[in-house]
Amino acid sequence: MDHAESRPDSSHSVEEEAPVVGNHAEHCSGNQTFQALLSEETEETEVQRAVHSMDASTNTEPKRRCCGWLRRRCPCPPRGLLSSLITKASMAAVLFGVVWSVTEDECLPGGNLFGIITMFICSLIGGKLVGLVRLPRLPPLPPLLGMLLAGVLLRNIPVVTEAVYIDFRWSASLRNIALAVILTRAGLGLDASALKKLKAVCVRVAVGPCLIESSTVALLSHFLMGLPWIWGFILGFVLGAVSPAVVVPSMLLLQKDGYGAEQGVPTLLMAAGSFDDVLAITGFTTCLGIAFATGSTWFNILRGFLEVLGGVVVGVALGFFLRYFPSKDQKALVPKRSFLLLGLSVFAVFGSNVAGFPALGLAALSIALSVRIFFTFLMVLCAGFNFKEKIFIALAWMPKATVQAAIGSAALDMARVKQDEELQRFGMDVLSVAVLSILITAPLGALLIGLCGPRLLRRPTNPEWAVSQGTLSPSDARVTYESAI
Repeated sequence: MDHAESRPDSSHSVEEEAPVVGNHAEHCSGNQTFQALLSEETEETEVQRAVHSMDASTNTEPKRRCCGWLRRRCPCPPRGLLSSLITKASMAAVLFGVVWSVTEDECLPGGNLFGIITMFICSLIGGKLVGLVRLPRLPPLPPLLGMLLAGVLLRNIPVVTEAVYIDFRWSASLRNIALAVILTRAGLGLDASALKKLKAVCVRVAVGPCLIESSTVALLSHFLMGLPWIWGFILGFVLGAVSPAVVVPSMLLLQKDGYGAEQGVPTLLMAAGSFDDVLAITGFTTCLGIAFATGSTWFNILRGFLEVLGGVVVGVALGFFLRYFPSKDQKALVPKRSFLLLGLSVFAVFGSNVAGFPALGLAALSIALSVRIFFTFLMVLCAGFNFKEKIFIALAWMPKATVQAAIGSAALDMARVKQDEELQRFGMDVLSVAVLSILITAPLGALLIGLCGPRLLRRPTNPEWAVSQGTLSPSDARVTYESAI
């Protein structure tokens, strides 16, 4: 009886778990349903075992595939990361084969193309490594410092120096392209609204320290290093430019946190930085033309000013051309305008060229930096800033990197073309002090800006203004904004 009573219960449980097929299943008895399910399972088992005929005959388990982990990681044919690596390696090999078939020895060790590509890859790696160095509450070090160190290593490792070779004419052309890019970016970085708002103080900060430091370097290099006056001014204008690669990222970081934003300190330094670079490069090219020119000195000076004036006129004309061409109704407006802007800038630099001791250096650099900092402080005395903000502006106006790396060896390249050993010695002195200025002022300036910014600059005292400018979020508008000392 118990067994008979248990069967309906078991059939109910099976019926609840098994899907009901058709409406006629409701009229079937429990025994019939149970037997039907058993027959279906038996048929499925026979079908599954029929697949493994060897298993049925030998009465053993089916073979298991070995190296399952390896097959999952390295499928055949390759997919995912392995396929991507093989594809990129194949593309690089094909590209090298095509270039080698065209240029032959130029892309092999000792050739110019091999040297440029190796220098490019090593400079990228050096910049990335320096960019990974992050100190708490400080802006990152400029990647240009890592690129410079990579170049120093490539030049001073015996075996690598012979393999990584670049002809000085190629390197001079690359530096001219870099100069054109820097000038173009400096011009694009001039903020008309900021210049109009800050008016005279922006011009004073851009012009005054640059000219004073250039004159100080010229005076010191003439008496300490024995350079002629014109070469002293060449060195002075090389060192007189502030580095936007250091100043601009640091100012953006401070502006994001609200330090000095209400007083316009970051805006002032970023706007004046572009003007400062244009002035320094203009003075450098003028003095360089005078140093390598022949004839009357006064005529060469007048020609230098005429070249500057002609460059301004040509630049204004090209600016108006790019304003209307390409027109706004064309597709891919930004790439077309960017190509024309960069192409015309590079053509202007190359076309105009076609037409037309460390201890003593360190002493000159140190004195000139001190004079620059002091004179920058004087330039902002009557600009409405408090004492701490004036100190910060003077210290932030010190870093050097981008312009010095671009034009530091230009004089040496021209002296090599003239094949004059005395001029090459002067050019090497200029290059040595320029590299020294980058190694000292670039990391020191970035650290000073990061350390002194939160301590010398004030955060916005008006929460509504800070929220409207995007320097603070609405959720932080109820916080008291005081200077971080």
